[in-house]
Amino acid sequence: MNTYLLLRKGESHPVYCEDFAMMHETPETLVFAVLDGCSSGTESHFASALIGKLLRKNAGSKDLKSIMQQTFIDLQEANKLLNLNDTELLATVLLGVYDKQTKYCEIIAVGDGFVLINDKLHEIDQQNMPDYWAYHLRGDFEHWWKKQTLYKVQNPQKIAISTDGLDTFKTNKMDLPADFDYVRFLLFDAQWANLPTMLARKFAVLHTQYGYKPFDDVGLILINL
Repeated sequence: MNTYLLLRKGESHPVYCEDFAMMHETPETLVFAVLDGCSSGTESHFASALIGKLLRKNAGSKDLKSIMQQTFIDLQEANKLLNLNDTELLATVLLGVYDKQTKYCEIIAVGDGFVLINDKLHEIDQQNMPDYWAYHLRGDFEHWWKKQTLYKVQNPQKIAISTDGLDTFKTNKMDLPADFDYVRFLLFDAQWANLPTMLARKFAVLHTQYGYKPFDDVGLILINL
């Protein structure tokens, strides 16, 4: 199993990267997540980082639901302790758990983003109106959980999750190869696959050779199994 992580600031955010990405690996599982703070929220980098760190704290739980449930409780407590309002906790969440023993993976997407399973890329687009987790903290976890959609796969060969910044790369170069697709280059090209820095190298090539830069922040995790 090879894992790769990319986190980069987009041109639209001059000060902070509002995305967050994390991986937590044990002999039994790999837990991975990307989060995107809402630009219209308050200090959005804080929201994505706080929720991401709470997910990492709870990554030792046995399954995806347990991780989300404990993080839900922790967010409720943080909300009270820090006297936060909804706008300070607005972040999308894509979380995956891969069980190494059963070779089974579950992924949840709370808000916009992308989920890749093998060769199929799923775009989750809520028309810039994500149903943020923060809106449900005063309610019941089980009620919220029953409304969620999970992506499930047995024996995956390739998995990826990304914030919605993945589709905001732009270039001014006019002499690009006609068949060049930067998303396929990032996710499927085998160049540097033996290096943990593969995505960082590809990101640099996209900029220096092809002129691509992301307008929005990008948090991307890719797993080749």
